[in-house]
Amino acid sequence: KGKPEVKMDEEVFGYMTEYRNWMFENVYQGNVMEETHRQAMKIVEFLCDYYEQHSEQIQDMTEPDNIQRSVCDWVAGMSDEYAINAYKDLNKRIII
Repeated sequence: KGKPEVKMDEEVFGYMTEYRNWMFENVYQGNVMEETHRQAMKIVEFLCDYYEQHSEQIQDMTEPDNIQRSVCDWVAGMSDEYAINAYKDLNKRIII
């Protein structure tokens, strides 16, 4: 005797595949996500550039002899909300 199998009904599998394809075309790779990706890249690039110029503001230098690596680690460790707020706050200070 083999192990019992859990299988999806073919009709349900067809609907799930159709839904999955729709999600990729309209959500994951659609225009909305392209704009979101563009904005995210702008924020990450800004933060990296800023902290390379102001590395003294990094609270935990992972590699003091390699500023770029420390900046990358610092920015990569930010939550989305923290990065967005830092971007907004730093832009206000720079513009004024």
